[in-house]
Amino acid sequence: MIIKSIIILIVLLQSQQAVGQMNTCLKPSGCSSDECCFNIVPKTGEICHPIMPCYEPFSKDCCLNTRVAFTTKGKMYGYAIILDDPYSYRDKGKRFLQIWLGVPYAKPPTRGNNLRFMEPMQPDYVDKWDATYYRPSCPQPLDRLQGLTNPVADEDCLYLNIFVTNTTLDEAKSNVYPILVFIHGGEHTYGSAQFTPGHVLAQTNIMVVTVQYRLNAFGYLRLEGSEATGNYGLMDQVQALRYLQQEAEKFRGDRTRVTLMGHGSGAGDVALHSMSPLSGMYAEPLFHRAIWLSGSDLMWGGFTIYPGESQRYALELAVKTACTNQEPGEMLSCLRQRTHAELAGAASDSQVHERSWLGKPWSPTVDGKFILDTPENLRSQGRFAQTRVIGGITWDDGAQFTTDLPGVVENASLSAALFKERIMNISLAVFPHDEHAIAKAIEFEYTDWAATDNDTARLQMLRDLYSDRYYGSGLIRSLRFHADKRPLKNFTQMYVFKYRSRNDPKTRYMGAYHGSDLQYIFGLPYLNASNWTNLGIQRPNFGYADLDMNMTDYMMYFISNFVIHGNATPQLVRNFTWDSFRWNNRTYFQLNIQDNFENDFNLYQDYRTYHYAFWNNFFPDLVVRPARMTTIMPTPAYLAQYKTSMFALGGILATIVVLIAGLSIVLCRLMRTRQTT
Repeated sequence: MIIKSIIILIVLLQSQQAVGQMNTCLKPSGCSSDECCFNIVPKTGEICHPIMPCYEPFSKDCCLNTRVAFTTKGKMYGYAIILDDPYSYRDKGKRFLQIWLGVPYAKPPTRGNNLRFMEPMQPDYVDKWDATYYRPSCPQPLDRLQGLTNPVADEDCLYLNIFVTNTTLDEAKSNVYPILVFIHGGEHTYGSAQFTPGHVLAQTNIMVVTVQYRLNAFGYLRLEGSEATGNYGLMDQVQALRYLQQEAEKFRGDRTRVTLMGHGSGAGDVALHSMSPLSGMYAEPLFHRAIWLSGSDLMWGGFTIYPGESQRYALELAVKTACTNQEPGEMLSCLRQRTHAELAGAASDSQVHERSWLGKPWSPTVDGKFILDTPENLRSQGRFAQTRVIGGITWDDGAQFTTDLPGVVENASLSAALFKERIMNISLAVFPHDEHAIAKAIEFEYTDWAATDNDTARLQMLRDLYSDRYYGSGLIRSLRFHADKRPLKNFTQMYVFKYRSRNDPKTRYMGAYHGSDLQYIFGLPYLNASNWTNLGIQRPNFGYADLDMNMTDYMMYFISNFVIHGNATPQLVRNFTWDSFRWNNRTYFQLNIQDNFENDFNLYQDYRTYHYAFWNNFFPDLVVRPARMTTIMPTPAYLAQYKTSMFALGGILATIVVLIAGLSIVLCRLMRTRQTT
């Protein structure tokens, strides 16, 4: 026994000595094939942790080992772990989890490769690839990556992260898992796939894939008169889906059951994919189900309708980076010579310039290839994929826009003066003929008439206003378009997430804030301190409670069932079935758990229907109607200028009349002279 323990220690020492190497394979004696490789020593450190007591150091029963994925682009070496789990997923937690981080799905679109502002290309073949650590996030200001312990941004960022339950070699031949592909949000300007690890969610017998794609100017620069047509971030996502169609089975994924899920702007991208001839409308679709979390193609700012807006941002970027050449091709060449840090910094300062603009800087737009028309037109014409969809929203999605106001964070309250000021700002953000009248209409719609003097109620109404305007009104329109077209094929479900973690300090003044449901969908409450450290993510500043674990169990159950079966509740859950959202029954599922562990899971209908009607039906007519006021009487100074101008104009006209009369007399005399001669 002592001798065998010494052998194990020797193996560990050998592993630790090789930490600085890449793709070192530990193999049993007498085996030279990569199929015998039980472990690699990755960049981040050794992985083979022998289980004591262990009699065969290289046996799969003794080592948390890995197996290579033989793809057409090379051998991908990942690693396996086991998660501590004292709660309901204990049995599943005892199974190994296989992880591949930083799997390349495209060539690096870098300045050095001359691929900046171009569509993604197939990755080059590599013999052995170290897929044991996260690659850099795509270029963006590093302060947007504060949640990472070691934030790094680089153009070489087009990578996948794959998480799947580990099985034996025999099981792997017969078991493939449905795939959930996640597209992160961040208004197309910031974000990282590293924030949403799939370790826990993958234990529900699905493969979880998170995708990095180009952001801000790198992903959405459109310059008229050049080859820069925009939508490169969306094309990156298409390339990632194509890679999975080709390689998924090598990682034990089922390419015929792919669910595409996005959050915020990522949800808008997922909805756009359903209308794209390159993905959802492709002859052989690249995905088969969709989940929209707090976003859609019709959300405010999710799509740039007018090309002139994209052109304005491109020209502004050129000015900021000293690329103001007159010819568009030269301007693009100049932008390609700037460092990614210069471009990311300049692009992050872009703001909406015109009150009539409906899109945000660096948003998707019609390019004639990925998207052929505006989402509004395509939806109206029924030109979108017939797929099953879940649409979700949090109760206070818009709370993030209120935290800068005095008194909100400290007292969770809002004064009447600040309430009116914010409403006026929203009115000024559009193109009204009378912003004061529009502000009055919004104020009337979002006044709690039962508590007009209550500062806490007033803050909630402002949160509701932002939630409805920026998220809910667009999501509900997309869901209605989708559900009303072939309702049997387009099985649709909707949820409203109302749960607030009692330990999360942000819920006191933000409620069920934007993205608060993601931590439960991805099972983050089950991660321990060492998991957070190994992932390179900063742990939340609060501890998760048993109630949070319960919500995690439910959210993972619903999402994984939809990925596997196309229905979040294929069987009764506590005598409950999640009914569908359809034209004659706008049902939604409200998710909450009370402090006494009682489930507040209930079905309701017509979520915020009247408020959404205000934004979708009444508000558009309000901002384009003629001005209600008569012409304003000019001031004396302007009146004097007007009189002077009119006298001058009258003098000029009189002179012209005299000249014309004189010319007429001369012409008449000439004609008479000719007649007499």
